[in-house]
This record gives sequence, C-alpha cells and structure tokens, in this order.
Amino acid sequence: MNMTILAGACLVALALARGADAASFSPSATSFKLTGTVQGARNDRPQQCSGVLKGVTGAAGTAGAKIRAATFTSTSGCGIVATGLPWTLTATGPGAASLAGLAITLNGIACGPDTIPITIDANGVFGIRAVQMRHGCSFIATLPSKPKITVTP
Repeated sequence: MNMTILAGACLVALALARGADAASFSPSATSFKLTGTVQGARNDRPQQCSGVLKGVTGAAGTAGAKIRAATFTSTSGCGIVATGLPWTLTATGPGAASLAGLAITLNGIACGPDTIPITIDANGVFGIRAVQMRHGCSFIATLPSKPKITVTP
C-alpha cells in the first residue's frame, strides 16, 4: 500500500474519531441543584413560580444527567407540579442540552411529556425559552446551577 494513502487514511480516521467526541456535563458524577424562576402557561394564563430542580451528572465523558426531583412554589400558590420524573438531560454541544421527558401539570392539566432544548451558559445558568409543550402549554425557566454545571465539547 502506498505510504501517502496510508497516511491519509490515518488522518481521516483520526478526524472522524475526534468529531465523534460527544459533549458532556462538567463536573461529572456530581449532584447539583437548579434554583430560579419558572413560568408555565396554558391559554395565556401564566403561573409565575420559584423552581428547585435536583439532579446528578453522569460519569466522566458521558453526555447524560438526570433531574430526579423538581418542586415549584409561589407565595400565591403555584399551579405547576412536576410529573414523570426522572427527566433526562443530554449534552448536545457547547452551551446546549436537551431535556427529555419534561412533564408537568399546570392547574391540573397535563402538559408533556416533551423533549425540549436547553441553553447552559458559561456561568452554569440553565435557560428554557418559551418552549411549546403538548396540550397547549408553554414553559420558560432561568435556573442557575450549584455547583456550576456547564457543557464541554
């Protein structure tokens, strides 16, 4: 076999292997808490609440994490209740993830389960921007993480 062809094949294989590296959560194998503001709405009737979500990131080099608990409260009574836990987070690229299985009841009406996009900034703030869910519901959230959770390429 020609050495030039062999060297080219090796470079292509190396490039493909590097391209296959998946994004992952950092730090790995870490329990975390997301605490912030959440808004759910159905038929233009918003529920503004405080949210606390608790989860754990997967082992080193994996793209997964789980949200194992979620509570929503407000001084006037929050109509958002988490259902179908755990929810699965998957790192999809720098600053991005998806949340699968998101399901809530909103004033007694089931919304979801859905898979939605999430942004995660360099400060570890998880953002959900006006996501439309099944059954005519929408969901918005800004949730800083402790400890700081980010997505690495």
